Amino acid sequence: MSTTDADAAAASPPLWPPPSCVSLQKYLSISLISPDLPLRVRTEMAASTLLVGPSVAIQQIEAHHHTIQIDAHSTQSPQNQNHDPINYQLNLPDRSLLPSKSKNGDQYRNKCVPLKKAALAGNLEEAKRLLGDDPRSMLRTAITELGEETVLHVATGARQVAFVKEILKLMELDDLNLQDIKGNTAFCFAAATGSIEIAKLMLDKNPDLLTLRCAGNMVPIYMAALFGRMEMTKFLYDGTGSHLTQEDEAQLFFKCIDTDLYVREIKFSHNRELMMSNQALELVNNCLERAIETQKMDIGELIRKPSNLLFDAAKSGNFEFLAKLVRSYPDLVHLLDEQERSIFHIAILHRHTDIFNLIYEIGFDKELLATYEDNEKNTMLHLAAKYPSPPPVSDLPGPALEMQQELLMFKEVEMMMKPSLRETKNADGRTPRELFTIEHAKLLESGEKWMKNTATSCMVVATLIATVVFSAAFTVPGDNNDKTGIPLHLMETAFHVFAISDAIALSFSSISILMFLSILTSGYTEMDFQRSLPLKLMVGLWALFISVIAMMITFSSTFFLVYHDRSNSIPIATFMFVSVPITLFVILQYPLLRDIIYTTCRSRFLSTLAK
Repeated sequence: MSTTDADAAAASPPLWPPPSCVSLQKYLSISLISPDLPLRVRTEMAASTLLVGPSVAIQQIEAHHHTIQIDAHSTQSPQNQNHDPINYQLNLPDRSLLPSKSKNGDQYRNKCVPLKKAALAGNLEEAKRLLGDDPRSMLRTAITELGEETVLHVATGARQVAFVKEILKLMELDDLNLQDIKGNTAFCFAAATGSIEIAKLMLDKNPDLLTLRCAGNMVPIYMAALFGRMEMTKFLYDGTGSHLTQEDEAQLFFKCIDTDLYVREIKFSHNRELMMSNQALELVNNCLERAIETQKMDIGELIRKPSNLLFDAAKSGNFEFLAKLVRSYPDLVHLLDEQERSIFHIAILHRHTDIFNLIYEIGFDKELLATYEDNEKNTMLHLAAKYPSPPPVSDLPGPALEMQQELLMFKEVEMMMKPSLRETKNADGRTPRELFTIEHAKLLESGEKWMKNTATSCMVVATLIATVVFSAAFTVPGDNNDKTGIPLHLMETAFHVFAISDAIALSFSSISILMFLSILTSGYTEMDFQRSLPLKLMVGLWALFISVIAMMITFSSTFFLVYHDRSNSIPIATFMFVSVPITLFVILQYPLLRDIIYTTCRSRFLSTLAK
């Protein structure tokens, strides 16, 4: 958009608040972002609405689509709708010191600029000096040229809690109602930055700030949700919930989902994770239920019209939200996006197995959904055969295990499909199996390389252990009887420990060598990665782990037999030092071993069949 267009758009009257005759569906189609845009673009445009005004955001959408679908049952463009926008008056601060309003810019440079710096830094003493003998007058004055913000706006945006606390003592109740050029009060800044302490200070002075509108006529809680401030959103909802309009409830609901508000909180510590995720989910559910009850509208229409919310949630992996919707409104599983894909098709494509497993809760609908094809004639099995683009962020330690998960996902979907659908060809003339081979060729090559490198490294260690413990078997500790050749310590417990641990080390190191050798000589077909290769690697690592421990026990028992008669401290010190490499080995190799055990023995494929 050109500068001229932006200026013209900014000068046009805003579209908020909506006329009372506009239904929730119509209003959401304008005030929220157009449903055909990607989630990232819609979120950016929502932010743009607050920064440059709603009219500019609307023009951005019009530039992308040329027309905006206002009503699902109407073919009229926005220009043909007789909904006159309503103006509202901003409560702006005194602008007399701004260069654009004053012939002499010295006051702005000498007073406003230093005051802004003091507010940003939280320098209260400097701020009080600059405020002078009439602080309230200066606190009601705009000190920034671009945004026309007050001292309180600037300090709140910088999260200067102590500074704001002292400044509020110099202000009257209505001073907190002042807005910047975009329509934001300082309380809106507190909501956007997530500073609950500042928000509490302001509410103690003026409780009406909870419902005083921000830019774009949005309530402060919407600002908090837009910027992903979970705790602030929950805090504001406790006080604002009963005062929200139906439009506010619906907007807040969609914004909580768009910004992954409750999903992001799951990354906290264990106890706080459960508490915060439950609070966030409760908030989203409350908004949804109130929006539906107020409008008594179809849930599918509510979700589809303002945005591709259902499909965005499936794409981003919002399991809690989708589980709530699917269990409450089972018919939603039949909704399709613009590519003719259901939420389960999208979940398969993006490898969200927890969402996909919801399909086992919908009964016969599962069989019907399995027959759906998208606009490229891809079935669910074709989508399972596609390698995700961009590649998924995986916690698995290597491409071989990632290949295993891809195979397990493919097999899981294949088991659900009817035999007649498993060989269906898509628009490119490929069956799911052919598509899987093509899409995973590079991953197969990377998996083979990783598996060979891992097996080679581990086999070297296993061979060294076998060599050492084999030699130790014929070099027993202590002296032998000169006449019989029998070891003098033969009947001691420590000698028995030595002999048994040496035999265990030799046996398990040999098993480890055989497993890793089998991996190196494998044919590395696709199906080898599903179970054969991971199982061999798991057994090889377990055997190597046991042989390392047994070798260290052999070493410790030898020291004990040789030195325990002379000094007790030497065997004890030896045991302590020997425990160090064992501990390091466990720490370094445990993640790999854990992942292999999990993916091989407790795979998604097996768990789904069991369920």
